[in-house]
Amino acid sequence: CDRIGRRITTNMALQDVILDIKTATTGAVPDYARLQLAAYAFAFDSHRLFERIAVALRPDGKYRCAVYPIHTFRMDVAEWLSIVKKIKEQMNGKGIYTYEKGLL
Repeated sequence: CDRIGRRITTNMALQDVILDIKTATTGAVPDYARLQLAAYAFAFDSHRLFERIAVALRPDGKYRCAVYPIHTFRMDVAEWLSIVKKIKEQMNGKGIYTYEKGLL
């Protein structure tokens, strides 16, 4: 992630925010950014809820911004953890050592 901070919401509350800046020739925010930011935020502090923002910069100076609202955060973290679990199971089944076995 590129930035972690807080912003003031419309009802004057502080909201935790995590921001990631991407570079892309198309200027589109990649589909994986939603889960990537959920993983970053969860790793930073697993007890807080984050609004996530991804900004894709183009070489010509134009940009696109995707905001992933706080109400989807827990669902996105759960999806990320599910993907990680499936990959670990696949790797372990192929004789690849995982962190749990002590050899990564």
